[in-house]
Amino acid sequence: MKKELVAISIVFLSLSIMFTGMFLINPKIINNNYSINLPKETLEKNLEEYKSIQQLERYKRELKEQYNDNIDYLNNKFNTMISLLGIAVSVWIGLNIYNILQKSELDNLKQDIEKLSKKKGELEKSIISLKNKSKEDLNKIEIDYKNRFSKLKHTYNQKSNHIDQLTLKLNRSMAELEIETNYIKIKQLEDKGTIEILEFRKYCEKILELTNKYIDIKDNEFLAEIYNKLGWTYVSVATIDERLYKTAKTLLNKALELSEDVFIIESINYNFAELERCIGNTDNAIYYLKQIYEENLYNFHNSIELASELDRRNKDDDLDKAMEYLNEAVDIGEFKAKEHIFKIKNAEGFLNLSMSNEYNRELEKLINPYDKV
Repeated sequence: MKKELVAISIVFLSLSIMFTGMFLINPKIINNNYSINLPKETLEKNLEEYKSIQQLERYKRELKEQYNDNIDYLNNKFNTMISLLGIAVSVWIGLNIYNILQKSELDNLKQDIEKLSKKKGELEKSIISLKNKSKEDLNKIEIDYKNRFSKLKHTYNQKSNHIDQLTLKLNRSMAELEIETNYIKIKQLEDKGTIEILEFRKYCEKILELTNKYIDIKDNEFLAEIYNKLGWTYVSVATIDERLYKTAKTLLNKALELSEDVFIIESINYNFAELERCIGNTDNAIYYLKQIYEENLYNFHNSIELASELDRRNKDDDLDKAMEYLNEAVDIGEFKAKEHIFKIKNAEGFLNLSMSNEYNRELEKLINPYDKV
């Protein structure tokens, strides 16, 4: 805006100078009515020298024209010089004004720059201060967040653990209930007398599945009993496939490892004996039956079974030992023992004792009272 004002001022100054020059020396202002005043005596004398007044007038006009031309030439030269001088002065004044204005503007710009620099410094300080404050606030927020999150996490973990414990307790209680339900079903099948093997096995396997999932839900004696019962379900079918024999033996060995109860161990050994008897391994059957005998002399059923296996093997003094076990069984079990011996004999048991006259008479005498009944 200042530059524009300076330019306009220069133009107006130039115009003013030009118009002033034109006004001061204007050919229109000079009076063009020139006159030459000659003395009358000279005129009359000259009239004689000039033939006519027309020549004098012509000379006057020529002189006047020459004078006007000179005046115009000088006027134009003077106007031109005045104009050029006005332009030069205007330019000089304009430049001085421009320089003054430019210097003033530069000073103003310097002052503005200094102010801006000062403001910039203040802003930078403010930014640094804000950054530091923001960092401090952020650290405080972060610490507060971590503390709150830690507390929430701790509370969540506590509640989650509590829920897990309750869930585990509930699942464990349900598992215990299911185990008891399946055990009752096993007992019900045993009480029938004739057991459905596959159904019986299913209940045993379900119990073991639950006890493997929930460790210590049942004691070792209970587990030994179930392993023994499950092994028993494979005894009768062991002759079908060798894998079934191995399965039965694995289950019975597991039961034997777990149990310290005399009666459960006795039942396990009896199932071992039955397993060996099913595949025709009489020696092993006798071994397990003797294990029972050594632990419980009063189990007359076992003594009778041992005598039957000795009769089947019929080696060395097996028949003598068989009669000893039978006599001991009758002494302990009396009528029930006689009944058991009679059933085995009628099922074509004790064949070797029956074929010997001596042992046959002794056997008949042993069961005679029952035979009469």
